[in-house]
Amino acid sequence: MKQLASTVLEQLRRLDDLAKQDAWLQRASTSVKLILTLVLIVLVTSYERYEIVRQMPFVALVLVFTALAQIPLRDLVLRFLSTMPLILGFGLFNLFFDSRGLEALVSLTLKTFICVSAGFALIASSGIASIAASLRRARFPQSLCTQLVIMWSYLAILFEELGRVWRAYSLRAARQRGVAREWWGSLAGQALIRSEERSRRVYSGMQMRGFDGSYPVDLVKPLNLVEATIAILLATCMIALRFVDTQPFGAYLAQVVG
Repeated sequence: MKQLASTVLEQLRRLDDLAKQDAWLQRASTSVKLILTLVLIVLVTSYERYEIVRQMPFVALVLVFTALAQIPLRDLVLRFLSTMPLILGFGLFNLFFDSRGLEALVSLTLKTFICVSAGFALIASSGIASIAASLRRARFPQSLCTQLVIMWSYLAILFEELGRVWRAYSLRAARQRGVAREWWGSLAGQALIRSEERSRRVYSGMQMRGFDGSYPVDLVKPLNLVEATIAILLATCMIALRFVDTQPFGAYLAQVVG
């Protein structure tokens, strides 16, 4: 439990550190990145279940985006591997009922990799605060944007308190390995209560500083003509890439390699 809490906190702080880098993608408009990410996810999920080669250009595209954000490949792989149990659970089960189940499994793996990488690149290059501000500027509900930021912040508080509860338990049971089953519910309840109390203190501090439930949109600038044009051009290129048949190119490449 202690390792889980410390790992989650480390990853949350890692995302914040990546968003503060002075890289090309970090300097780009958050609104443009958000639009392109949504377009990319919609296009990738629209592929048929057996299409593999046609997804390869989007794999290369997300790798370029992560490189422009200076995101280490190790971080990207770790995020993707965390989804592998779910992918294998669906894909391996499908092998028994579909003669082309292996193709469907590879296609599902590619789709997951593209979507996870795109979402990770968006968060790591913008930060939750900028994403929420962009959503609010796009007329998303105020409550949704505020909840997004608060839940992200309170998630760190929850795991911090979980780590403290585990540390206190381990000091009182130094010779015991793990947590005794009869204490599972008590420790989980203590962690939730402590995180709720601390969250109330944080919220009181926010109110004392003038927080009234509305999320400021001045964290990001509105789209200007140049940024809107870039977003439209890139989205058009991705849409065209979606409907271009890359199967002949894949067959030719296979012949060259063979």
